[in-house]
Amino acid sequence: MPEINNDDQALAAFEGLLPCPLCAADAKISRPYGSACVICTGCHLVISDHDGKSVIAKWNTRKRGDENDNWKLVPTWPTLKVLKVAEDLGHPGGYEFYKGMIAALP
Repeated sequence: MPEINNDDQALAAFEGLLPCPLCAADAKISRPYGSACVICTGCHLVISDHDGKSVIAKWNTRKRGDENDNWKLVPTWPTLKVLKVAEDLGHPGGYEFYKGMIAALP
């Protein structure tokens, strides 16, 4: 179980953690192996660094998926919203459609 550090939690509350750049879910800070990590509560994207302040700064200043030269960062597992859009576009097997799109990426 990841270690919960009250100092890190207080720092995260003070500094504020932006939503995840991939899925827009909330994030939390923990120390699973001694390093400070910010972890998305939705898609589980992780950013780590040596201390809480540094990892929060990294998390809050990273590029969003749409800022990376015509590339989008996407989760390897589709969100419910993605599956709904696929269904709305006529792809009732949304997961299989998504999996095929991921497999086609270079």
